[in-house]
Amino acid sequence: MWPCQGSTAADHETWFEDATGRGGGVEIKAVDQGPGFHDSEAALKDHYSTGGTLGLGLPGAARIMDSLEIESQPGSGAIVTAKKWVKPRGK
Repeated sequence: MWPCQGSTAADHETWFEDATGRGGGVEIKAVDQGPGFHDSEAALKDHYSTGGTLGLGLPGAARIMDSLEIESQPGSGAIVTAKKWVKPRGK
């Protein structure tokens, strides 16, 4: 899980099954009470940082997960949800 810098966070992981028979996966949700994102698209680009970090956490997570969504309003925190499907063995 990537750190939610400068704020308190409530994170959770959930196993889910797809109703269409695709299989299952894991969902990771990070809830951040910080200042939120002013530009969610920029936050997903390598080396973009407003906190003096390397700016590789969110872009790296987006690359290894099957989906990554950011819900945020400036001044209201953010919710980052990432999903990874489990690949069946032998396929």
